[in-house]
Amino acid sequence: MGDMRNVMAHEYFQVNQRLVWNTIENHLPPLYQFNGSLHRSRSP
Repeated sequence: MGDMRNVMAHEYFQVNQRLVWNTIENHLPPLYQFNGSLHRSRSP
């Protein structure tokens, strides 16, 4: 994820929009689920 952030921030005009959209649709939902479960496991 850090690499993608660097490309987005520093090489903006070379960003592959299809790759970005694919990442949003296919990789963010599992990350949100993981983050939510991690947060719930740490709550008192």
